[in-house]
Amino acid sequence: MGQIALSHVHDEAPFIDTIDESVQLSQVNAKLKPFGTELSSLPGHVYYVNHCAFGKQNALHMVVDTPEGKVTVFIVPEQSPAAASFNDKTMAGIVMPLQNASLIVVGDKNADMQPVAKTIKSELQWQI
Repeated sequence: MGQIALSHVHDEAPFIDTIDESVQLSQVNAKLKPFGTELSSLPGHVYYVNHCAFGKQNALHMVVDTPEGKVTVFIVPEQSPAAASFNDKTMAGIVMPLQNASLIVVGDKNADMQPVAKTIKSELQWQI
């Protein structure tokens, strides 16, 4: 999942880097609905949110301003077996298992994605 996320962020950077849709919580939650969850609050200014192709499945793709800088967040409807870190020459990220899904956060290689992922995970509220 980490390699798919890195490739996805690199491929879409020219399009996504200049967008600022000033996304509201209601818009994020509308996009999260198919995954059975919603956020209780935004983790920072949301520049972009949409669904995307992630490997052979659809995922939520969100770009957020955080204390660690601008990060890309994916919610993927496949649970990772355990938390795992990944990186390449310019970016680093983390995959965290969720209820029937995975949270993936990708940012600058020198940033710590762990606190960002923990904050987002704590704000997710799962529907029954």
